[in-house]
Amino acid sequence: MKPHQWAGVIAAFFALTTCILNFPDARGEAATRSNLSQTVSLWAHDNLVAWCLEPWDAKRRGPEARAQMLAKLGFRHYAYIGPADTHALNAEIEALKKHGADLLAWYFPLALTTAPVPEAGAFSDDQEKSDVTEYLTGRHSLLLAGTSAYGIAAERCPKPSKSAPPVRLLIVTGGHEYEPSEFFAAFNAMPNVRYQHVLMTEGKPVAVPAGGLGQYDVVLFYDMEPKTITPEWRSLLERGKGFVFLHHALGSFPESPEFKAIVGGHANFSERPQPDVPSSGFHENQPQHYSISDHQHPATCGISDFAMTDEAYDNIDVDPAAHVLMRSDFPNLSHVVAWTWSYARKRVLYLQPGHGSFGLPPDHGPTAYQNESFRRVLNRGILWAAGRL
Repeated sequence: MKPHQWAGVIAAFFALTTCILNFPDARGEAATRSNLSQTVSLWAHDNLVAWCLEPWDAKRRGPEARAQMLAKLGFRHYAYIGPADTHALNAEIEALKKHGADLLAWYFPLALTTAPVPEAGAFSDDQEKSDVTEYLTGRHSLLLAGTSAYGIAAERCPKPSKSAPPVRLLIVTGGHEYEPSEFFAAFNAMPNVRYQHVLMTEGKPVAVPAGGLGQYDVVLFYDMEPKTITPEWRSLLERGKGFVFLHHALGSFPESPEFKAIVGGHANFSERPQPDVPSSGFHENQPQHYSISDHQHPATCGISDFAMTDEAYDNIDVDPAAHVLMRSDFPNLSHVVAWTWSYARKRVLYLQPGHGSFGLPPDHGPTAYQNESFRRVLNRGILWAAGRL
């Protein structure tokens, strides 16, 4: 993390430290200078604050389990870091109340002009109070709105020209199952993208758009083709100014080592070992925490780390020269899950998430194509591949 990106966190830390030093424990208002020897140590468990657990702990525990853990460890004070969303905070507060802990501070990172900020009046003592205002009031409580690394980057993110026409996108599918309604809904929601769809079977088109294939700003590959690169598939590389390879597309053409030179990586999900491509594995429906490795790149600029459930891959081959954008914490995963590359002087982006809800039970939670952070990375990645960012 670059020095300027710590600005919000450092400011919040000093503000919280000031709050802790004034906290009314045995060292505070009841103590006098003459009886300081009888006060509780500043480092006593009852005087410590559990700080910023939620972003790292959320993938393993919900509010109730987190409050139980704090109580078991002896913490009675908690500083919450999360979105500027009182509904999310209410769940934390209810769990803290149940287990005898109090909320000392709420730090929410935000973009300087785009993120919603709770109105100051919402925390006034002389109006009807929510759970948040009942629990986060008084001179020993602290409300912090920080400009984090995400907020700083969001202000500086490149934006597409408003006068530019929509990106012409060709979506290529085939060779692997997926859930089409949620998949195409993600692209329908992109106001700056217009797409056509081609279905491939064994590297050959079997269903093309009305009027045939044209020229496109970006070709997005969501297919997984067998054996070796075909002339028909290769011709698609001549139709785009840039390329996006999504999820299982990394496993296409396992018998063609050249594929790695096109994408910047390769995987082999077939049962036949290949001399130049590692035998890879997949792990369905894995809760993962995705961390942004490059906040300055146009595709990930303004995107904060996020968590979601998606299929994970292991033992994939990533070229050391690939520019890494995003990583996952899944233990058995090849942790690099997004990168940029260049092929024939054209921009290339690979995104490993994108399995979606195919094969999940009916009551599954949000998948990649309902996850706002992933959808933003996908949208910005398409714009970047098109040369619009």
